[in-house]
Amino acid sequence: MKIPIVEDLGYLLFPHYCPGCGESMNASEQTICTDCISQLPKTFFSSEKDNRIEKLFWGRIEIEAAAAFLRFSQDGLVQRLLHALKYYKTPEIGEKLGRLFGKELSEATRMHDIDAVMPIPLHPRKLKIRGYNQSLSIAQGISDTLGIPVEQSLIRVKNNDTQTRKSKYDRWKNVSSVFGVKSPKNLVNQHIMLIDDVITTGSTIEAAAQSLKEISGTKITIAALAFPMN
Repeated sequence: MKIPIVEDLGYLLFPHYCPGCGESMNASEQTICTDCISQLPKTFFSSEKDNRIEKLFWGRIEIEAAAAFLRFSQDGLVQRLLHALKYYKTPEIGEKLGRLFGKELSEATRMHDIDAVMPIPLHPRKLKIRGYNQSLSIAQGISDTLGIPVEQSLIRVKNNDTQTRKSKYDRWKNVSSVFGVKSPKNLVNQHIMLIDDVITTGSTIEAAAQSLKEISGTKITIAALAFPMN
């Protein structure tokens, strides 16, 4: 067991900085500082039927429900956290935010019949470069809170180009044949919560959901950490 005064001294000598605000964190704070957590711009979509995420998929793919936890804005707190999560080798940010998201999902009755959480996968080549899948870290955090297993049967069979700066049609075209499912029999009649970091046009989630919907009786709910809101 650490003695508090020694732990505090360790933080003074080797301070941990919050990826959201850049300020040093004290010994009682982990991953993200208390101030940044209190300022997270939540959407509260988890309990809102026909929210903006659900409307995004109307006429495209049949889903049970959809939600995004946070509002994404250019140069805002959420962008800084997601940038650190993806590019600074800090999967613990995804796990922390996933646990917070999971708490909100646990309070939404329409999200209570999920059998497994499933992250959008990275292609093995990209996974090797990054070292981890940021969507998996988010899914693990949600799983910890909800007590629902993480399922990784969804695979990326094509290493598609980055979606950045592509039009809506080009994004859809870029991911239209990207995903496959291993051991599909294990997912028959399962209600899967698909997990991604950010939803923009929804093309990636749509392509993943289409692959899963080919399995008999599969139901899909969508949960993303963030969504751009003007």
